[in-house]
Amino acid sequence: MEPPKVTNNCTGTKNLKGIFKYGYDSACESVKKNKSALLTSSRPWVSYDKVVTC
Repeated sequence: MEPPKVTNNCTGTKNLKGIFKYGYDSACESVKKNKSALLTSSRPWVSYDKVVTC
């Protein structure tokens, strides 16, 4: 599964982190309003699980 490209549609900046199965989670990234970020794991074979705030 491809890593998630997330877009912040909220009213302000959000700190987001990609959670992956069987591997390392992404770093916590600050994403400004109406901007996108690609949340990736350092392990290429892991499966994406979800995005959480951090």
